[in-house]
Amino acid sequence: EARRRRGGIRVLVPLCGKTVDLTHFAMHDGVAEVVGVDGVSKALEEFASENPTLGLKKVHPTNSSTNDNDDDDNDNGPFDRWEGNNIVLLKGDFFDLTPEAAGGTFDAVWDRGSLVAIPPDSRSEYLDVTERLMKPGGTMLISTVDRREGTEEGREDGPPFSLSGGDVRELYGSRTGWVDSVSTIDEFDECGDPRGRERWNAKGLMSVFEVISVVKA
Repeated sequence: EARRRRGGIRVLVPLCGKTVDLTHFAMHDGVAEVVGVDGVSKALEEFASENPTLGLKKVHPTNSSTNDNDDDDNDNGPFDRWEGNNIVLLKGDFFDLTPEAAGGTFDAVWDRGSLVAIPPDSRSEYLDVTERLMKPGGTMLISTVDRREGTEEGREDGPPFSLSGGDVRELYGSRTGWVDSVSTIDEFDECGDPRGRERWNAKGLMSVFEVISVVKA
């Protein structure tokens, strides 16, 4: 089946795994195309299999060079690619992603669990990648985990690594060359229900919040 393209925005989902958010974006009338990127083939293959209506099929690598290595988990080679109806999945190292490999730049980035999965000493490189992938005037929605109260080990553990709204504002606010504004728009108490409280208490944490931030380029 041919890929269906419609008017709308292009959305990037870094380190997407098999999140249902990909399906939501692919079926949204306001989205022309969603591109999910992950380093694990199994997650992308399972997503394609579990969502047959998206018509995802594995196609060629994203560059034209010949790749004789059939090891699908070699992140040093070109990105493996699945194409479907208003959706593309790329398997490879996110830090190697370029606009050329991604089919262009993006109007929006949905970062849920991506930035917090990156070791703190790699965050600057992560921002470099998102900078080259976002269009001027683009928007990034970021969900982070703020480990507010607990043992020192619990607060410093990860992934997901702790990032408060203030941390996000400081991190992106320093990129004055391409970031126009950074704001925190909401937060949710992860320990507000018994199941969440039990989960985080087991990690030595008494107070944990999911924080939603918006970055505008």
